[in-house]
Amino acid sequence: MRIEAMERQLDNLFQLAANMPPDEPQARLAEYLCIRTSGLMEQVVKHLLKEYAKSTSAAEVAKYVEGKTDRIANLPNDKLVELLLSFSESWRDEYVANISEEAAGALNSIVGLRNKLAHGIDPGGISYRRIFEYYTNVRTLFPVLKQIISKDKRRLRRTR
Repeated sequence: MRIEAMERQLDNLFQLAANMPPDEPQARLAEYLCIRTSGLMEQVVKHLLKEYAKSTSAAEVAKYVEGKTDRIANLPNDKLVELLLSFSESWRDEYVANISEEAAGALNSIVGLRNKLAHGIDPGGISYRRIFEYYTNVRTLFPVLKQIISKDKRRLRRTR
């Protein structure tokens, strides 16, 4: 699966950075890891929503959802909550109830730092340790999202 391969690749990059001395090259790699973490979050959400639409909707609706999800970018926690609400109030409620403040804050930090980096602004103080901590917290969101969306997909299949 593409998402799992992306996760493994990012895990390997974090391992590479962990073995570097904590100096300028490691800090530059941490910036790259920040951008990749933000991108991975976007890809996970896109994949889950596209798979949901493909398995529960008419082909035309699935195509529409695919087109809309392709535009998902810069996904801080509040934007993710809004996106989930656009599909289902229960998705939003379950997501909010099952994530930690640390994970929501880490997602916001990763996206904020990514935006600064992408626009040429020095975010200052990015370290491998900090980005790894954010990554670890952001990854806890993946199974929550998968469980919420997959559970709804299974429920819809049973009612057909």
